[in-house]
Amino acid sequence: MEKNRIDIDRIAALSNLELSETHRQSLEKDFDSIVEFVGELQRVDTAETAVTSQVTDLENVFRADDVVPFPHHRTIVEGSGRRHEDLFKVPGVFSDEGPHGD
Repeated sequence: MEKNRIDIDRIAALSNLELSETHRQSLEKDFDSIVEFVGELQRVDTAETAVTSQVTDLENVFRADDVVPFPHHRTIVEGSGRRHEDLFKVPGVFSDEGPHGD
């Protein structure tokens, strides 16, 4: 039990948590249960079990990105107050220039 207390105190310190004695004792019991369960899992014979990396059979539902020309690009850029050729002109990330070029 002493080792669990040290582990819980260390985890609480790393997590920047302050634990009351009651909460710490509750966590010690939970920690003991978890360690015991992991011990049970280690005794399970998995020699005949195939390696599994995905169990839900879910597939990626996102479509592929297709680049398609936007028909109103030039109209939108021309309506911008600041532009360079057919591009929007924006302030540099590290410049002192304000958001409106001032």
